[in-house]
Parts: sequence; C-alpha cells; structure tokens
Amino acid sequence: VCVMNFTIIYKFLRPIWLFVVLGLWWPSYACTGISLSSEDGGIVAARTVEWSHSNASHDTFVIYPRNHAYAALTPDGANGLKWNGKYGFVALSSYGQPFGPDGMNEHGLYVGMYYFPDFASFEPYQKECAAQSMSVGDLMNW
Repeated sequence: VCVMNFTIIYKFLRPIWLFVVLGLWWPSYACTGISLSSEDGGIVAARTVEWSHSNASHDTFVIYPRNHAYAALTPDGANGLKWNGKYGFVALSSYGQPFGPDGMNEHGLYVGMYYFPDFASFEPYQKECAAQSMSVGDLMNW
C-alpha cells in the first residue's frame, strides 16, 4: 500500500492552482510565442493569438519580393519612412493590413509582432518627423 504525503502535494500544487484560477478570472490580452528545436537543428516557430477578434482573418499569406518598395504608415497615411527591402519574405497578414504579425525572410529570419500591453511604449507622432517615422506594423517589413 502506497501512502502519499498530501502536504507535499498541496505545497507543490498551490501555486499552480493559483495561477490557473487567476488566469481564468482575469482576461488575457497577449500573444504567446513558441519555438521548438529538433535534434537535427531544425526550428519550428509558432504563436497563439489570444486577443484576436472573430473577424481577424489570420489566414492570408503575403509574399514580398526582394527590393520591394515600402512606404511606412503614420496617422496621416503612407507618408512615413521609405525604403527598399533587401530580402524577400512571406508574412501572415491580419485585418487586411499590408503587414502581418508574423513573417520569415528567405534566409530563415523569423519576426513575430507580439502584443504586450503596458510593456512597450512609443514616441508620440510628430508631423514634422513623418519622413523618419513608421508604425509598429511596419517594423517587421523594415
């Protein structure tokens, strides 16, 4: 007959149950990045999109060729930083935007744009600096 020490189990599970209860109680507005490495050196990158609305349409692949011309978005339109992309890449677009939350270039560099509320801040937009400005969505393309 095996007898388990419930005090040890309780001490181990208490923080886990607290995490589960609090996690179910407070809504989550974040994304989770996942990467897996295989024994042969391969890497799989994945993500979750907890904050997504039902109309997010995270199902459109966009292919950008090498030397593609970009014009970054500002609150006034596409009058931000302009550049030509050095490498081609594929991205998963969302909300019909010309950029997406995830992309990988032809050399395997992966970029994931994650939403971390209260952990990032941005400079206020200044019209006089529009030519050097870009939106957070443009960062992956750049």
